Amino acid sequence: MARKKRSKKTLNRQLDELWKKWVRHRAGNRCEAKGQWKACSSGPLHAHHVVPRGIKRLCFDPRNGVALCYMHHLHWAHKDARAFSAWFESYRPEDASYQDEKRKELTHRSVVDLEDLLAEMKVRAAVDGVE
Repeated sequence: MARKKRSKKTLNRQLDELWKKWVRHRAGNRCEAKGQWKACSSGPLHAHHVVPRGIKRLCFDPRNGVALCYMHHLHWAHKDARAFSAWFESYRPEDASYQDEKRKELTHRSVVDLEDLLAEMKVRAAVDGVE
């Protein structure tokens, strides 16, 4: 059966939404940095890219995400990147090592690559119970 042609923009948006849900789900829908820096803020939980989303190899990888409240996301992770990185390396050392290896790989994704990645992520997310 032929695939329905979708734009890269549409696929990237769908992948990003699934990635955010997965990151928040893995964290139990709680700020993973609770007790670090300052008290957590109320409001929606943010999914933060540890390695910037511009590094395409890790952009949609759930191991490159951490769930943070507004306060920890915007006023700690983005404003004190060194402290945040040190915390992440101690909090999830396996993921930090994985990111170091993966960020060295160059990746250019075509529309077909993005469609395949979305299909794969949907299957893995369903297995993990991500809604």
